[in-house]
Amino acid sequence: MITKKLTERLGIDLESEVTKLSKLKTSLDQLHAAIIMQASDEINASKEDLEKNDLITISPYKYFYQLLQIRILLLNNNFKEATTLIKKIQKIKHKLSLYEGNMLNHILGIQSLRNKEYQNAIQLLTSIQEISIKTQNIFIT
Repeated sequence: MITKKLTERLGIDLESEVTKLSKLKTSLDQLHAAIIMQASDEINASKEDLEKNDLITISPYKYFYQLLQIRILLLNNNFKEATTLIKKIQKIKHKLSLYEGNMLNHILGIQSLRNKEYQNAIQLLTSIQEISIKTQNIFIT
């Protein structure tokens, strides 16, 4: 009741905003799938669409988006910028969900492999916890 009155007073259509948030999550999942498949055209199209979305920086998916940006940078061999973003996200690691924490460990594992730090890569990749997710991605356990 209070939420309804508040949204009416602010001129916000709550159902519309929930729909936008749901579409944002779908777009992020599509970008993630494109990254996994290394589909450059799909990655670029999804990335452009997401960059136009104002909700991305204030949504509950902002860290997921940042992790996807890092994956794109690594995919494009832009290691310096990726490392800068990795350092920033490591500072807020405690705020990441289990899924996002797994993504970070995956990213760090990729980075370790590229740096030929094989023991560290194995340690990071085996620390990834198996979780049930809709996109059916398989993590090393």
